[in-house]
Amino acid sequence: MCAEPRVAVIGARGFIGRRLVRELRGSGAALQEFTRERGFLHDGQVDRAVLEADVIYFLASRVRPASAAEDPRRAIEDLRDVHTLLQGLRATGRRPVLVFASSGGAVYSPAAAPPYSEASPTGPTSEYGVVKVAMEAELAAGAAWVAPVCVRLANVYGAGQPVRPGFAVVAHWTRALHERERIELIGDPGTIRDYVHVADVTRALVRIAGSAGRFRSRAGGTVLNIGSGVPTSLGGLLGSLEEVTGERALTRGVPARRFDRRDVWLDIGRARETLGWSPEVSLAEGLKEVWNGLEREQTAARG
Repeated sequence: MCAEPRVAVIGARGFIGRRLVRELRGSGAALQEFTRERGFLHDGQVDRAVLEADVIYFLASRVRPASAAEDPRRAIEDLRDVHTLLQGLRATGRRPVLVFASSGGAVYSPAAAPPYSEASPTGPTSEYGVVKVAMEAELAAGAAWVAPVCVRLANVYGAGQPVRPGFAVVAHWTRALHERERIELIGDPGTIRDYVHVADVTRALVRIAGSAGRFRSRAGGTVLNIGSGVPTSLGGLLGSLEEVTGERALTRGVPARRFDRRDVWLDIGRARETLGWSPEVSLAEGLKEVWNGLEREQTAARG
């Protein structure tokens, strides 16, 4: 009987990381979790549990699009972490599968038309996208001693997602609507995005671990788009949110930010074929789950 893979999750307490850890625990994988409190680097050296892992998920990031634009140096620190991790793994001679959370919304060139496939040209227009492409390039350069799998994620959402400045539109809008606050509609309401539920993202990530041998057998790396594959305008998202909640939103239009893209949605055909995976949570179902999560949170706060 084959032993369960040894798995390390870097960024285990992030929004995606928490959900992934829960699913991996249920699968019986030998799991090591790395967080801000338990870092995977110690005085520049990679933790032994990471070096011994068969599958490593790198989900950690210091920045989001807005914070990368404000302070590009923090984004460079993410790149340095990936470089240090790769150099540590190089000495082991084990070639683990290294799953890297990249950005389907920031790496592709706006000169090409969506939906974007993995073969579409990259050409980031933001500091966030630039560093993601650079990190992917680092992984590709290390394909002789790791088996890189870059997952280019669409706009991930779901219950429990933190509300952070300039990030996570579903979390921001749902909470604003729940609190009867005015929603900031940034840019053109016709701008299109791809919204994928965190449960679907997690299922895809778990399937990568289940197919680790296949990815390891490839000489180079793998790039996979993980999204819903469904284009949704900002105006359409707002309409869906109003429909599933029965609430009427108050909105305030604000100009697009310099790092905002126009239309981005993903072709997910390769992930379907490679992983036998398809998204299962519709936008309406996902928005209802987020809303119900806020209702439970409010009930718990009341005691």
